[in-house]
Amino acid sequence: MLHYEKITIRNALPEDAPLLARWWNDGAVMAHAGFPKGLGTAAEKIAAGLADDTDETRRRMILLRDATPHRRNGLPKYWQPHCGHRH
Repeated sequence: MLHYEKITIRNALPEDAPLLARWWNDGAVMAHAGFPKGLGTAAEKIAAGLADDTDETRRRMILLRDATPHRRNGLPKYWQPHCGHRH
């Protein structure tokens, strides 16, 4: 887990699957990634995948701002200089 001021990044857990399904199935959220109709996936499938995540395979992450899940892709601009990422 990473924490800086009001931002926390943590591993996504199987219990996050309903939230991720809502986001990933929303075309407005996923259009930037080439899925204007969303992914069309079930929360149960996402939960099973998250249960299999390991540091050796892959990790899906949840970004929290003020302890609330935030669907923004990437890091907030004000945090980017602190983690070496610059535009």
